[in-house]
Amino acid sequence: MPDSTGGRSHHPSLTTMTGEDRNGAALLLVESLIHGLVARAMLTVEEAIEIVDIAADVEHQLHYAKVGQTGAFESLLAPLSRSLRVDLAR
Repeated sequence: MPDSTGGRSHHPSLTTMTGEDRNGAALLLVESLIHGLVARAMLTVEEAIEIVDIAADVEHQLHYAKVGQTGAFESLLAPLSRSLRVDLAR
């Protein structure tokens, strides 16, 4: 039976985490999943790079649509992209 929160979990760590903490945790999870899929040969490095590049492009477009400028911007996904490109070079 769902509780008064509509069935949402109220894990103690989730209530004390900031939005930035949650974003970092989500990115770490995604990076771990992608590297795990590549390691298990369920996804090629090239496919993983393509997925990350598409997501980074969308992130870039959303950022500039929101702030209305075209200055320098580094995607939050850039470290993952660099990490995968190192794997590709091996």
